[in-house]
Amino acid sequence: MSAASGGEATPAGTLGDVAEASNGSLNSADLVKALGFRLHHVGVATQKLDATAKLLEGLFGYRTIAGPFADPIQRVSVSFLTMSDEDRVEVELVEPLAEDSPVRSILQKGGGTAYHLCLETADLEGALAHAKGLGCMLVSPPAPAVAFGGRRIAWMYTPTRQLIELVETAAPTS
Repeated sequence: MSAASGGEATPAGTLGDVAEASNGSLNSADLVKALGFRLHHVGVATQKLDATAKLLEGLFGYRTIAGPFADPIQRVSVSFLTMSDEDRVEVELVEPLAEDSPVRSILQKGGGTAYHLCLETADLEGALAHAKGLGCMLVSPPAPAVAFGGRRIAWMYTPTRQLIELVETAAPTS
């Protein structure tokens, strides 16, 4: 599985599921299941993609499976790494592309660090509505991402200040 391919599709939740939940016909566990959440990757801010990828290869046996992708909308360049085909969660190395990249401020505060979790969801709008209902704050609305073949991503902060990226599940291939 790679970031670009999107892996396997999960059962699709719909905005109708969220509407039903707001009327009380779905409990929270059923709503979360309908949204099809799956941990996709851990994002790591870095000054240099190549140097960090080589370090992780030497230390732990990671290999680049997708990228680098320059994304002018997000103002970053990213690569995805994994140790083996059996890995369920990838590491995304994120390098700032411009002075105004949001990743640059993260790096200025303390060097390379894991700073976000990315969850894939079958229903991006439904997931955002669910998160808003639990007190999450939208940081960046849905927008296409180069690293995901144009699939949309959105960013939010949880009430406890964790940065979460949501990416819509890839359409099934026939």
